[in-house]
This record gives sequence, C-alpha cells and structure tokens, in this order.
Amino acid sequence: AGLAQQVLDVSSVPDGQQQLLTTMSMLTVAAPLACGLLATHGGVVQSVLHAPVFDSRFVTPAMSVKSQEFYPTRESVIKADIVEIFKNPSIYKEATREFRRDVYSYKDWLWHRESGHVADAFMSVFTSSVSKWLWSEIFFVIVSAVAVLTYNDGLNALASALRDSSPDLAATLASRPILEINMLPLTLSSPALFLLLVFRTNSAYGRWWEARKVWGSIINTCRDSARMSLAMIEQNEIKEQAVSQVAVFSRVLKYHLREPSDQAEALLRSEIAPILKPEHTEKIMNSKHKPMTLCGLMSDTIHEAAEGLTTVERLKLDQSVTLLVDYLGMCERIVK
Repeated sequence: AGLAQQVLDVSSVPDGQQQLLTTMSMLTVAAPLACGLLATHGGVVQSVLHAPVFDSRFVTPAMSVKSQEFYPTRESVIKADIVEIFKNPSIYKEATREFRRDVYSYKDWLWHRESGHVADAFMSVFTSSVSKWLWSEIFFVIVSAVAVLTYNDGLNALASALRDSSPDLAATLASRPILEINMLPLTLSSPALFLLLVFRTNSAYGRWWEARKVWGSIINTCRDSARMSLAMIEQNEIKEQAVSQVAVFSRVLKYHLREPSDQAEALLRSEIAPILKPEHTEKIMNSKHKPMTLCGLMSDTIHEAAEGLTTVERLKLDQSVTLLVDYLGMCERIVK
C-alpha cells in the first residue's frame, strides 16, 4: 500500500473511490513484481518455508556434471530444446561456458563488415543464448510492461465502453491516476551505462591490440631464431632441421588457437609434412598440445648442435624457444 501511495497520487480522488483505486494500483504494481520475484528468486520464498531449494546463483560440481550429461557437445548446445532450456536455464548456461569460444575466419570477418544485416541481427534475438539464460527476467519485464499498458490505456477503453451502462464506474475509471515514472533516475543512470559501454569497448580493443603485439613478437622471434640457427650451427642437417621447426611454429600455433576439427588437422598436416621430418610430423600430429611438442623438438635440436656451439650461443638459441613458450601462454590467455 505504501508503494502504491508513493507511485500514485490519490489525494484528489473522492474518499469513496480511493480504496478501489489503491487496491487496483497495488495489484497492478505488486502482481508483476511478485511474478518476477518468484521466477528469479524463488529460493528466497522456499527458504522461508523451510523447503529444500536449488539456488541458481551458485554453481556446484553436481550442476557441472548435469550440464555435461544434458549437453555433451557443441552441437547439442546449439540445437538444445527450448523447453528444456526454460526448465533448467542454469544448467544450460553452465554447459555453454565450455563451448563459448567463437573463432572467426577471414570469410566470417568479411561477412560481419558488410552492411544490410539488420534482419539477421533481429532474428538472432530469438536464438541468442543470453536470451535463453535470462528468459525469466525478460518475462518479468514483458509482464510488467503489459500490466502498465493495460492499466493506463486498457482501462480507458473499458471506461468508454461502460459510459452508458455504468456511468459511476466509468467515471471512477476515467478519474484514476496514470502510472508514470520520473525520468530523473534514468537521467542519472545514463552516465553509468555510458561508462560501462566505454569500459567494455576499451577492454575488447585492448584484447585485440595485445593479440596483435603478441603475434608480431612471435614473428620477430621466429625470424631471429632462424637467423641465429643459420649463423651459429655448423652442421648443415641440424641447421636445416632447426630452421624448419621454427618455420612451422606459427602454423602449429594457428591450429592450436582455433577450434579443432578434422579439416583443420588435415590442413595442418599438409602444411608441415613437406617441411619437417616424417617422424617429427607424426609426433606433433599425435600429441595433445602440438605447440609444446614442437618446442620440445626445437630444444632437442639445440642440444644436438651443442657440440659446435659455445655456451653463450646455446643459451641464445634456447632463450628464443623460451620466448616462444611465453608468447604461446599469452595467446592461450587471450583466447580463453
């Protein structure tokens, strides 16, 4: 009642109609609010009643196991049944975390830079995973909007229809106060929203700029490592082997950072097989972490050439491998 008195000004309404208007206002304000509370924070109500409840705000190992049972693959997440998502939105949200890794090819970037995707963007609202996670909150907003619209405009139409049959009730409905919100809170919150968008944009740009710098450092380190191998290693066979391993590092890292698939693995094999020895190619392709396996082969090659190298030269070559491992970790951190 206090909320209704604050939202509505019924002081100008006759005493006989104040109780009716206050009751209608309470129902209009409280009904959508109650629906939203039950939908989003049902745990609070059930905990008061001393009933067992699953709090969706906390992720437990059991829920992670359930998410793997319901959605074991990326295809199962994409093609998930909308009814099951609405029943268990928390489990669906936890399942999508494992596959939330969008990797764009050059064709994808070209498509996104094109204009005229308004219809595609509109249709993505119904397939967006965010909409599926927040369906209860979205439902609460829709119900609230419909309730306010019905109270403000629907009752006007009802008053017009009852003007002849029930003039007193029609007059009561017509004299009701209109639900409205002061624009001051929205005005005050707009700078916070603006700063949030700026922070997110700067974060995304910083991530892209760091990735660009790391990839440039990888190219420079590979060039420097190949230069030192050609200049310091005397054995021609080991020299060729060292340069070949450095040459395929960027290709192996590219495969590692992208989404694995049979087509990508076949493409990687076709790129490194003509450069590396067959046994090295098989060792890399059969390993789970291909860049680290290649770095291990590069270290083995340096140790094979240690007889003709000084201590400083060997340390310089080994330092280049260490730098590549550091850049590999930076790339993995950016992707994840």
